Amino acid sequence: MFGNVIYFDEDKIATYTTSITGKPLVKSQLVERSTNKAASIGLSSVKAEGGSANTYSVKSTDSILNEINEFEKKLRNRDDFFDFSTNPNYYLENIHRGNIVKFNTYISVPEMFDIIQTVEKFKPLMTSQVKSSMQKDEADAFQAFFDAQNAKIPVMCAIEDTEVRALIETNYLAIPYEEIEEYEEIEMSVLARTLDNSLVKKDKPFYEPLKHFIKLNRTIRRSMANDVQNELSPIYSDDDYRLIEILAIYG
Repeated sequence: MFGNVIYFDEDKIATYTTSITGKPLVKSQLVERSTNKAASIGLSSVKAEGGSANTYSVKSTDSILNEINEFEKKLRNRDDFFDFSTNPNYYLENIHRGNIVKFNTYISVPEMFDIIQTVEKFKPLMTSQVKSSMQKDEADAFQAFFDAQNAKIPVMCAIEDTEVRALIETNYLAIPYEEIEEYEEIEMSVLARTLDNSLVKKDKPFYEPLKHFIKLNRTIRRSMANDVQNELSPIYSDDDYRLIEILAIYG
């Protein structure tokens, strides 16, 4: 199988593979590289303070595609797997929560998310400036808060005539965030797990910056709602939608 990979949640796929086989998954060997500490989305990074080294692992596209292919082989003939790309008789409304689906679609990210992604990218620089005016214990707590954040990216696509929405993890992107736009007009294959049993009403946002980006609790989110209604307003769908958990995007 040859192609490009946009997103690959190897931890979720490893978990579900273990569930299928009943055996621990032995991961393929990774290539390790060292770099200066940076805040990154995919492979795009901005240098942060200091010169400390940070080691991360890299997989080739071929290796990822092989893992996806092997995972799909294990899913075949299971009654909890629905492949829309080969069976036009499936209906999403009949598929309940907790099943794996495969479908071909066009993916996109809401334009209004770009400003949030920009904040994420330059977060190391901003946190460095803020920390300079703090006491050490305050600075450590402030840094720990931001280190724990893993901003999610809202994704829009469709299965047949049904709109679907998802939040993907930035650290599982296989390409720089800025390159996602290049794939919006290319039909991609998606592996995902259904997260609900019915359509979600369009008046319920599928992405809330104060919840999915800054991760504040419910009380604080409500108190800040009026103050940030323009800069960090929720993102809604134009139509009722199904929620999914995307495992892989490739094609």
